[in-house]
Amino acid sequence: MFFDCRGLFRLARHLIRGVALLLLLGHLPALAVPDVGRLDQGLVRVVVRTEDGLAAGTGFVVNQDGHVVTNHHVVEGGSTVAVFPAGSATPYPARPDEVFPHHDLTVLQAEGLRRNPFCPVR
Repeated sequence: MFFDCRGLFRLARHLIRGVALLLLLGHLPALAVPDVGRLDQGLVRVVVRTEDGLAAGTGFVVNQDGHVVTNHHVVEGGSTVAVFPAGSATPYPARPDEVFPHHDLTVLQAEGLRRNPFCPVR
């Protein structure tokens, strides 16, 4: 299993929801958080093709191997998934690597994505 800590599930859910809300409100760059540039590098937009069109959500990079944590409901039922790093229009194809539907989390493996992690996980 990719994660061993149940507390990480709660943390990931809160981070994803909080970051998504801040991005929607347009306040992420204004946060008084040390090393905001690092935060931006670790955030991604997740775009999923479904039979009804496109769906989108947010996620964050957890290691330099391209693992991204996002909400499961964002990618559930999607035929293709791509992640876009913050500030980039370059898509990286992704596939579910670990799925935790009961926690509403999915770990994606984004091909070729090499970014500094937002929330490093060992």
